Amino acid sequence: MGEEEYIPLRDIIRREPRALQFMASRGYIVTARRRSTGKERSVPLRSLLLNNPKFFRSSGDYDYFISPETARVVEQAFPPAEHHHPDSHRDTSGITPDNDPARKAADSPDTTTGQVRQKPPNFGSDYEEILELVPEERAELISGHAAELEELAKADKPDIHTVNATLTLSTARTAMINKATIQEALRMGNAEAQRHSASLVASTEKMVKSACTLLANDLYKEDLIAELVQRSNGTVVQHMTRVFLMGVSFLLYYNQQYAGTSLANRIRAHFAERYRSHYQRLLPHVDESDLTLERVFWGGMRSLTLEEIRDFAMGYLVHDVGKTEDIEYHEGEEGFDREKVVRHVKIGYKAVMEKTVYPREAALITGYHHEYYGAPSGYGYFRELLTRYKQMNPDAQIDHLMSYEMEPLIDYQVLAYFPAKMLEVIDVFDSLTDPNRLYRKPLTPDETIAVLRKDFVHEHVKVDPIILDLFEQFLHERGLIKS
Repeated sequence: MGEEEYIPLRDIIRREPRALQFMASRGYIVTARRRSTGKERSVPLRSLLLNNPKFFRSSGDYDYFISPETARVVEQAFPPAEHHHPDSHRDTSGITPDNDPARKAADSPDTTTGQVRQKPPNFGSDYEEILELVPEERAELISGHAAELEELAKADKPDIHTVNATLTLSTARTAMINKATIQEALRMGNAEAQRHSASLVASTEKMVKSACTLLANDLYKEDLIAELVQRSNGTVVQHMTRVFLMGVSFLLYYNQQYAGTSLANRIRAHFAERYRSHYQRLLPHVDESDLTLERVFWGGMRSLTLEEIRDFAMGYLVHDVGKTEDIEYHEGEEGFDREKVVRHVKIGYKAVMEKTVYPREAALITGYHHEYYGAPSGYGYFRELLTRYKQMNPDAQIDHLMSYEMEPLIDYQVLAYFPAKMLEVIDVFDSLTDPNRLYRKPLTPDETIAVLRKDFVHEHVKVDPIILDLFEQFLHERGLIKS
């Protein structure tokens, strides 16, 4: 950006000394300009403070600047004295770049129907700055967010608004950094790419662990969802953020229901009349009397371990790293381009599987979360592998639908991977309710559940009927749907 757009950091601190810690604690990035050469680089403010708490007073070779957008956030947090009013000393701990009222106004969704709205930016305003950071600096940013989340998780009664804002900002920033780093890794050989992304994976694992701990305390309520939707600008990163937070909460909810409400027994009691006919369409060679809940879940329905939840959560966070633009995912929608959506899944799978040291579970989720039980409108790696397997083994039959573990899927003993089936429902739900859908008015949560039932279960069994029922119950208990 041009020089007139920079704001000297020293001027901001001179007016309001508290601004320095305020910006550092929220992971802001500053521009460091070298006086001798005029060259610039983006640096995490937190890193500068750790190295030298008085760096901004230095008479060295660098000047430091912030963007006008960051300056507006600071002014909102610390209004000028002449503009003070009775509540000017309010708690500012919940203010972040993403819930800044000025930014909200700029990002408010256009609810115009019947026209294609202007396409929003894909990755947000911070993405270009993140691209300027080296991997270690990016990892340090994520580690800082992980520490903030861990601190909130240890608190006896954390403020819900602070929790929501911190979760949202931490997830969005981590998703952006993963996106940037993995895209770079795709241009490298596998060994070099894994070294390039090693610090990213380690710091992301810390962040995911802390986020899971917070979300396990049942802090994911309607106000968090509303806050996310209100701030959504339709970008890839915002979609990844919403899907991660909702996905982890849904995994935890599944565990709570399994352990506390005899979930398997409840499903088994209504299996014949509610579910069997759907599953017969997927396993037509299995005798009706033998089509039980144990055929749906390889080895029977069970709870998830905390380690599994964290591994699955990392897959949810990076599930769209192969996506380079806002694209319409669903056949029959305007703007649907099958070639684009297939390509993004394959790129994401290859990137996570080969270019990082993420758990293999995360890669399978990235590559298999649009399979739709083999329906024609689905896409992903597994259907291609399965087609080749059947060509080589024409008499082979698959007798189960999904597994919690990778091995039955890899051995072609099931049609789907449980965490990917959970993600399928959330991914479609988020896409159809996104307030900035490009081609059609966003659906309400109730309307979206109706579409999922009609188009994704009754017409073709794409999402899993049992998982969809549980997801509807999950939304209902959070007040998001009326039915």
